[in-house]
Amino acid sequence: MSFDQLVLRKYAALDSPLDSLPFDVYLTHTNDALAIFDLFPKAKYHFLVLPRHNAAVYKTRGLIADDFQSLRTLLRRGAEAALVVCKLLRDASEEVIAMIQDEMIKATGTSWPISAGFHAVPSMHHIHLHVISTDLVSDRLKHKKHYNSFDPRGTFFLSVDSVIDLLSRGQVDELRSMMDEASTSGPLVSLHTGETFKNIPLLKAHLEHVYATQLSKTPRVQI
Repeated sequence: MSFDQLVLRKYAALDSPLDSLPFDVYLTHTNDALAIFDLFPKAKYHFLVLPRHNAAVYKTRGLIADDFQSLRTLLRRGAEAALVVCKLLRDASEEVIAMIQDEMIKATGTSWPISAGFHAVPSMHHIHLHVISTDLVSDRLKHKKHYNSFDPRGTFFLSVDSVIDLLSRGQVDELRSMMDEASTSGPLVSLHTGETFKNIPLLKAHLEHVYATQLSKTPRVQI
């Protein structure tokens, strides 16, 4: 399968994503945002939330398709415009998170944390928010950079809340600096125990063990 860096931009331009996208791509949409399955999921649950080109809320602020290429290009339009987009993406991500949590309970009887954030250096054109479960168990997670790019403690994964906080305070330069300094070259450190692993196979075995152990626990009954 060829890798199309512009595919998200094409999806964002669709007038009717529900009718236009296949069932294994489309998740849900609002007037302002579209949520889709990640084509190469790095966890049990991994989705992308992206702004739709023709949304009135963006047009009234003069935003055009080229402004949405990445978070960095969006910042050129200033903190206020970027803040509007990021808040709407966070709102849409909250619906996705609720859907994931519901599916977790139905499928496994329990739930676990979900992260929502941007990659400091995205691999695809058109700004998108990753919504991903923190198990990070997937056959698509093959390299050190894969794991470290989704580690919410690292520098490469910018949580949507931290981005919104910086934009709310007008700290665009600080946000740019964070993106400039981001890296996936750090050690492989378990999200669960803090243990450092020498290579990806060892880390993946650990992550799968933690996930299996979590599922074996009896769900806590809510009263």
